[in-house]
Amino acid sequence: MTIIRTEEVLYHVADIDAPARYCADFGLRPLEPDGHAARFATGTGQVIAIDPAGEGEESGIARIVWGVDTAQALAAIRAEMARDRAVVDEPDGGFLTSDETGFVIGFRLASVETPTAERRPVNSFGQVERWNDRLGTYGRARPLRIAHVALDIPKQGKDEAVAFYTGRLGFKAVETIAPTGTFLQAEGETDHHQLFLCHRTDRKGTNHVAFEVRDFDEVVEGGNHLVSQGWKETRRLGRHTVGSNIFRFFATPMGGRFEYVADMDQVRKEEPHRHWETSPPHHLWMLKTNGQD
Repeated sequence: MTIIRTEEVLYHVADIDAPARYCADFGLRPLEPDGHAARFATGTGQVIAIDPAGEGEESGIARIVWGVDTAQALAAIRAEMARDRAVVDEPDGGFLTSDETGFVIGFRLASVETPTAERRPVNSFGQVERWNDRLGTYGRARPLRIAHVALDIPKQGKDEAVAFYTGRLGFKAVETIAPTGTFLQAEGETDHHQLFLCHRTDRKGTNHVAFEVRDFDEVVEGGNHLVSQGWKETRRLGRHTVGSNIFRFFATPMGGRFEYVADMDQVRKEEPHRHWETSPPHHLWMLKTNGQD
């Protein structure tokens, strides 16, 4: 039952215009709506979809669809979910159900696209990759893929929430921070995590979606472009302690935040689960400022 990536994240929102502008400014590729109010894609074809919220419904993530590698794996996951919860089949051959916290989750065959982005040559002491040339500017970010999704969950039931993903869907608990939450790696992935269940906030809700870009410069320039378009930065440029990735966070008009990431830890399946009884420092470093431009 191999889940290889996040295939789609659907948001329900009060207003379509601002979210659509935000996704375009963030660097996602516009798609045909295909039954939704708006759709955008990463370089590898993962989708952010946007629909109007129902009456009394808060803006935020309404559904996460996981991409599966084979039809046999998809059928096995469907059979496992149908043992104790409702399953709704979708026209695309996938299906929808819910997790232990009540988030709507779906599964379908992954449809992976190959992005055209190339790695920039880097010069460092003792290793020269770039001769007689200078670097150009990205100008803005073009996210390659959805790296992970972070969900807020209530503290009550947090262990059951984690056990659902590890015991029934093949995720690996890579690291747990007792006061905060658990980082989970999908069976078919090597990134430090594809899902973070955060109980620090002690409520069910949207935390953030992280998008991988090529390198440090693209994290910086993508964020600078968002600032120039008037979007609010919620956490300045830094490098995480857990996961080691470079990060930059921006509030979204869909609820929660989007994060640019680069240089994430890769973790083998045999690596032991790491448990923190107290929270480690949030970052190895974060950009400091004296308040001046």
